[in-house]
Amino acid sequence: MTARGVVALVATLLALSAARAAAAERHAAMLAAEHGGQSLFFVDVDRFEYRAAQGSDDPVAWEARASFGSDVDRFALATEGERSDAANASRAEVEALYSRTVTDFFDVEVGARHDYSPDPERSFAVVRLVGLAPYWVHVDAAAFLSDEGEASARLKLQSEVRITQRLLLIPRIETNASAQDVAERRIGSGIDDVDAGFRLAYEVRRELAPYVGASWHRLFGDTADFARAAGEHTSELALIAGVRFWY
Repeated sequence: MTARGVVALVATLLALSAARAAAAERHAAMLAAEHGGQSLFFVDVDRFEYRAAQGSDDPVAWEARASFGSDVDRFALATEGERSDAANASRAEVEALYSRTVTDFFDVEVGARHDYSPDPERSFAVVRLVGLAPYWVHVDAAAFLSDEGEASARLKLQSEVRITQRLLLIPRIETNASAQDVAERRIGSGIDDVDAGFRLAYEVRRELAPYVGASWHRLFGDTADFARAAGEHTSELALIAGVRFWY
């Protein structure tokens, strides 16, 4: 083979290699677009419920989240709280978050939170680890630092036990802790409270499930002392009726 032929052969091989690489890139992009690479908008209202308890103002409670992004990177707005006729029993907060997947089962989230109730209002920096632990336990562990320098933390654990194709048992526990007393918000240092309960949900559709259940809420330490001083209960058992849905 002449030198000119060798050059032509090499040029042909390089062109074929480039064409194959381009085709592989197009194929990878198509797979990413069709199997998880696209950006999605998702709304999840995990709790919207009425809580009936003796001696309380029977608040309406909610917990919801809207997110937009890919499987790896997302932006989210989240809100939760309780609303009742008693101002000092109401709680309402909103979070704006950036979420990034760091392992197969866990995401790290950073952002800001603002509490509209109770008074006085507060803003917080947020760092959160959220994901799925062994035995299908959903973990939500968050740390907060307020604009007044107050540090606090929250841990939520929730699971779903499928009894039938449509009937679900959802045990749930939540606890809050504070690094210092915040007297104007009646929060004490240490473990502030524990809320534990269950919900029995029936999936009318996968996206819609009314539920009933029960919840036990208990205050601890200085937080309980603040409640006693205000003439309030430090322990409460509530019956729950509500709905969860997503789209």
